[in-house]
Amino acid sequence: MFKLLALAVLFYVGWAILSRKVTIKSGPGWETLSRADEAGRYWLYCGIYAALGVALLTIF
Repeated sequence: MFKLLALAVLFYVGWAILSRKVTIKSGPGWETLSRADEAGRYWLYCGIYAALGVALLTIF
């Protein structure tokens, strides 16, 4: 179960890098970050999602 979720998260990270947009949970809603507008936050959240995917693959 966790392996499937990990693959989905890692697929999303790949898609976010290719599309140059990542959607994150922000407060009660969602926020879409663009690499062109907010590169620092964009890479931060891509890294967080990638770390979550790797953790789901290796720890659980």
